[in-house]
Amino acid sequence: MRITLDGTPIDYYERGDGPPLLRLPGGSGHAGVLDALTAHLAAHYRVVAMSSRLVSARPDGDQHPKDYAEDVLGLIEALFDEPPVVFAFSAARSPPSNC
Repeated sequence: MRITLDGTPIDYYERGDGPPLLRLPGGSGHAGVLDALTAHLAAHYRVVAMSSRLVSARPDGDQHPKDYAEDVLGLIEALFDEPPVVFAFSAARSPPSNC
């Protein structure tokens, strides 16, 4: 699936049913990273796996941590009725330093 946030397309997919869980890849990762883990989590959660804007829209571009944080917040606001559990790894687990 695809959502447009501030003019930037962001790819994501959903699996499962239950409490909300957002799975975030590292900086230039795609939603399919750790797909086996997502399949396991989907037995217990509604999992939304997000691709970065680099994969979704700008494979030759750049992505500032602030842009990534804004994309994540936009996706949460658009797709969740309640705050999700967030499973992040690599660069996705670090908050932007200069927001």
